[in-house]
Amino acid sequence: MGKPATAYPGGNPTDEHYLFRRLSANCLRVVNWQEVGGRSKDGRTGWRHIANCATGAEGPGLVVDMGVSIAPNSKVSWPGGQVRGLATHEPDGSPWIARLSGKAPPLRLMIVAETPAPGLLPSAPPDPASVPNNHKAYMVQWFLFAAIAAMIYALAVRKRLRETRPSA
Repeated sequence: MGKPATAYPGGNPTDEHYLFRRLSANCLRVVNWQEVGGRSKDGRTGWRHIANCATGAEGPGLVVDMGVSIAPNSKVSWPGGQVRGLATHEPDGSPWIARLSGKAPPLRLMIVAETPAPGLLPSAPPDPASVPNNHKAYMVQWFLFAAIAAMIYALAVRKRLRETRPSA
C-alpha cells in the first residue's frame, strides 16, 4: 500500500501484484452496473455500486466500485471518467466448486474509488488485514492427511505380510 500510485494494468487486469495498491484509470463509459452488498467507509451497510467500464474498443475493461447506497436499486448518475483508488478483487459470483476445480475465470482487479459517484457514500477501502491467513491451518491439514495415509499404508502392508507368512 505504500508504493506510489500507478496506472491500471489494462494489459493484464488479473495481475495480483497490484492488489491494495493505489491505481488510476479512465472509464470511457459505463457498460453496466452491478449491485452487491457492502459497507461504506464509515461502517454503514448498504449496496456497493460496481461499474463495468469500457476502456477502449476491445479488452476486458475495467471494474470500479463507485460507492455505497443505503437503499437498494438506487440509480447512479456517473457516466464514466477518471477514477483513482485502491485495488482489490472484483466480486466473485462463481460457485466455490468451480473456483476449486479451476473452471472459474481468474478475478480481475477492481478499483475502489476514493471519490464516490454523486449521491453515494465512499466504500470501505480494501484492507490487507481482511485477507485470511490460514496457511498454517492448511499446512497442518495436509500433514494430517499424509500421516493418516501413512498409517493406512502401514496397516495394509502388515496385513499382507501376515497373509503371506507360511502357517506352522
